[in-house]
Amino acid sequence: MRVILGLDVGSKVIGVARMLPDTGVAVALWPLKRAGVRRDVEALGRRVQAGGFEVIAVVVGLPLDEDGAEQRSTRLARQVAEALDAAWPCAVHMQDETYSTLEAEHRLRARGIAQRKWGPLVDAEAAAVILEDWSSAQHEG
Repeated sequence: MRVILGLDVGSKVIGVARMLPDTGVAVALWPLKRAGVRRDVEALGRRVQAGGFEVIAVVVGLPLDEDGAEQRSTRLARQVAEALDAAWPCAVHMQDETYSTLEAEHRLRARGIAQRKWGPLVDAEAAAVILEDWSSAQHEG
């Protein structure tokens, strides 16, 4: 299945979502426990292969503060994006992820999922938000 992946890179977990091309709707897949950039990329590759996905693009969330300035976590997101760009034969894009976690929490709450059960689900849902925001921006131009 041809997909575009969305990633929400955190210090402990990478949230992963997928979108079929031209749909504009992303689905949260799973959180991936962080183990270092190189090992993260390898683990992500194994999960993608096991899922039978053909990744045609990856969208990595770019953490910026409310003023649009970069923060400490921005460096980590860029490192993961650069490692994916070097290792995978597809385009890697960056997308402002401002408010993606808040939107993810709103979506989980709207589905009736108790907050105590959110844990890393929030990261995967935030990856879906990032992916949908990127898709919307592509269709605006």
